[in-house]
Amino acid sequence: MILSGVTLFGSVLFIASPTAGGCDAVVTDQVPFDVRSNGDDAVTQRLAEEVERAYTSGCAAGFVFTNGRGYAALVVNLTGNVTVRPVGKRSRAYYSVSYQVQGRAPTRSKGSCWEDRLSDCASKIVEATPAISMA
Repeated sequence: MILSGVTLFGSVLFIASPTAGGCDAVVTDQVPFDVRSNGDDAVTQRLAEEVERAYTSGCAAGFVFTNGRGYAALVVNLTGNVTVRPVGKRSRAYYSVSYQVQGRAPTRSKGSCWEDRLSDCASKIVEATPAISMA
């Protein structure tokens, strides 16, 4: 099993890289999270929705979305608008994200995907999530 992304110590949440048969995941507790975005354009809002969906389904099903209500062990912030640039007949979406885990300095990540495949960006954002300790 290749582990990447989130490791939750104490409550034991491992998010593993997808394999041919699906993904290896062990979930023993729910992790409250929130997605925030300062972006005011449609692409940024669509990416925020995809990120919410990615954290609550598939390999990351151990997360529960707080929607800004209550405690969040993890805050994922899309920093600014997603930039879209044409590449041939398609468009590439470039994002920047920061992760705030309670009691620690924020970490940052950035990446890109095809604009018509924002779920790929969301998957990359989940995979780059820092380790969280709820113990």
